[in-house]
Amino acid sequence: MKTPQSDILAPFRAKLFRFQEYQYYVSRMNTLPKFRNSCLPINRLPTELLQLIFDWTIDPSQGSVANIFLLHVCHHWREIAVAYKALWTNVIINAQDQGTGGGTVTVNLLPLSGSADLTVDIREVLDFVPPSSLGFKIAGTGSSSELASRVLAELHRIKDLSLIVAARALRSGLAAPLQVSAPRLQTLVLSQYDGQFWGEDLHGPIPSIFSDLPVLRELSLTGFPGQFSLALAGRAHKTLEKLTLDPRWRSEPVSRTELLDTLRRLEKLTALDLGTHVFSSSSPGLNHPIVDTPFLRTLRLKGDALDFDWLLRHMRLPVAISLDLHLLGGVFTSDATYLSLGERIAEIYNPANGPHVTAPLHHAACLRKGGTNQRGYDGGVYLVLTSSPDVVDECFDSNGDGTQAQSGVRLWRTQHCIDTSHGHFQRRPPSPHTHRTLKIWIPDRLTIRSRAESVQLIWRNLPLHDVHTLLLDKPPMGVGTPGVGIPELYRDFLPSFVNFVAPMSSLRYLTLCDWSMCWVQQLLLASPPPAVIGTASSVLFPSLQSLTLSRTPSGKTSSSTKVGTHFPLHEWPSSWSHLSEKWAAAEDARILRHVLERRADACRPQCWVGEELGAESQGARALQKIALYGYSGFRFDFCHMADVVERCYFDGKLRTR
Repeated sequence: MKTPQSDILAPFRAKLFRFQEYQYYVSRMNTLPKFRNSCLPINRLPTELLQLIFDWTIDPSQGSVANIFLLHVCHHWREIAVAYKALWTNVIINAQDQGTGGGTVTVNLLPLSGSADLTVDIREVLDFVPPSSLGFKIAGTGSSSELASRVLAELHRIKDLSLIVAARALRSGLAAPLQVSAPRLQTLVLSQYDGQFWGEDLHGPIPSIFSDLPVLRELSLTGFPGQFSLALAGRAHKTLEKLTLDPRWRSEPVSRTELLDTLRRLEKLTALDLGTHVFSSSSPGLNHPIVDTPFLRTLRLKGDALDFDWLLRHMRLPVAISLDLHLLGGVFTSDATYLSLGERIAEIYNPANGPHVTAPLHHAACLRKGGTNQRGYDGGVYLVLTSSPDVVDECFDSNGDGTQAQSGVRLWRTQHCIDTSHGHFQRRPPSPHTHRTLKIWIPDRLTIRSRAESVQLIWRNLPLHDVHTLLLDKPPMGVGTPGVGIPELYRDFLPSFVNFVAPMSSLRYLTLCDWSMCWVQQLLLASPPPAVIGTASSVLFPSLQSLTLSRTPSGKTSSSTKVGTHFPLHEWPSSWSHLSEKWAAAEDARILRHVLERRADACRPQCWVGEELGAESQGARALQKIALYGYSGFRFDFCHMADVVERCYFDGKLRTR
């Protein structure tokens, strides 16, 4: 009997069915992750709450492309993200995006922003290849002008624009979309960076851009000629509040009259950052009209002392001014120039009616900056004199990277405010309307002994004897060698540093960050130079009441590093490391105790005023407080030193006797 054909195919049909069933379940398993969030609570979040979450989680510095991941969470998130225009308003274009396609994706996301205000950051716009004769090629060189032009076509709704561009890109067509009105533009940052390689680019004409800037508030121009920069600033003279002009290269400087005329038109200017080589140094006569800047609060100048003196004498600055001077040259500057600049600064910070309307400059800092920073300047010393303690903290935070030291400074600041809540500092608290700050940055080439005596003329007439708090970050070690007639203080420290801190005879609160005990001893037991301070005190800071020592893990340098050259401490066997740390802590404690005893002996004869002993004299005889941060394992026996120090804090905690 023959088997039916259907019976023969039955096993194959069964296998095929099982295979199709297997494929079905496999496909379901593959698609299941796409819908795994559909049944979770995040799929049921209301629109308002979800938009609030987006605002707190997105990073504008990464651009709109970084928000694409929100489209892949679930369908609900995708619908909300596509409709939420604020997610797609941050546009970032890089030169390397031309080859990777990242810029194209960014441009294609622009329609999702609708008509909302845009924040645009376009970096490294090039439309040419460097000449082969130069023998090198800039990393990231490519043509990104097309992407930039597509983004700049939305100029009518751009609110913040940052553009790093080559001069040839502006002349080859990139300036075309910029030659219109920008009705919403509030912040404009333009940087030209190729002039250091192709100097001829700076001499050619740059097309005029931005016909109208009705609401521009902040303008920053770097690497552009002075004539171009002043013309652009003049178009926004009615609304401009912050202006930065840094040509970087001495090309086509404008006349001093043009500069003063432009500044006179900027009626609402509150912050000015100016490279003084933007104007010509010729014709240094003082017959130009004075510019009145009643709303100016911050003035930052970079250049030579001669240009500083001329500009400050042609500006009527308000009482509440923050002046930041960066001396870039000055090796051949005369003493008369430094003296004239110092007299003008003294007039600014000591007006005729100063005691009634200004806050005293009670706070100072000296920060050591080594190497080359991000703005291209060499290492140097940063001197700060201010009426606000917050300015000192901000300068320290921007200068150092030690979190423990910064924490120690802030803890010291809190305790300092508590200790002086009923003291001298609270008699006339600084008002926000009378905030005053002077910052002077001095390069290393001006801190040598031959130039320090000239540079100190800048602050010689300032009331440094009124300073009550001083912060010193890293010891400013001197570069001189011992010799006949050189004081020990000048030999160990930079002369500019000594000339700045030595006149502070009323100093009460001193903070030292990352100072070894050897340097602390050199500073606190040194005699003040008679030529700098005309007092009979045998030590610096005779009125010192509080000493704070803060040390970071990376700055743990102690006197134990001078054990000897034959067997230095850092080469001890690892089994001795614990013993070496204990020895170093004991040696630091011994030096500190020696310093306090010597200062007590030196200050005790000065306590008598006539035949009476005042309260302030008692404070001069013995430290009221010493605070240490980051000194683990430090052993300081002050139980029998009541005549030297009254209170001792370790990491913010009071050490009981």
